[in-house]
Amino acid sequence: MLCTATPNNQYFTPLSPTVLQHRLPQSLTDYFAQIICDLLPTSSPQTRSSLVSLPELLFFIEKVTHRAGVTCKVIVYAMIYLERAKEALPKGAVGNYDTTHRLFLASLLLASKFLEEDMETNLNDSPISSVPRLNGKRLRDLCGGIYTLKDINTFELSFLKLIKYRCWVDQDDVESFLRRNSVELQLY
Repeated sequence: MLCTATPNNQYFTPLSPTVLQHRLPQSLTDYFAQIICDLLPTSSPQTRSSLVSLPELLFFIEKVTHRAGVTCKVIVYAMIYLERAKEALPKGAVGNYDTTHRLFLASLLLASKFLEEDMETNLNDSPISSVPRLNGKRLRDLCGGIYTLKDINTFELSFLKLIKYRCWVDQDDVESFLRRNSVELQLY
């Protein structure tokens, strides 16, 4: 079952006027959350009082991606990275209480950085954007204090190691992913 959402405004600050006022297609954010939830089972928190109360994953994804001005292309790349992570996980692996949130942040940050770097090397394709670049510090701020910058950097490095630094995604990878997942993404 998909992780459902209920708004919890204590984690998020109001939108900045520089952030694009758009939402990603619901089918894309729903499937992104489903891929993350299905990646590996997670353990329950040992004691609720000792852990930060996390927002529901789908709500977290929607809020962070909206405030970050993330494009559909970044999400598709992040999902491709998550497929690579799933292939690399040891059989029977179990994540911590907040592993789904960590995987989301790491895959999103990595995809954003890869695409940003790719656009910088190919200036003809580089769109002019009023959305600030997504980096660890900005992602920390978008999380509303749930994670520190050190946490975000650790998630990114751990994720890179898990996928064995396989960051390159070409057009064939994208087309293959979209074909395999066309029903879930409602691409008919």
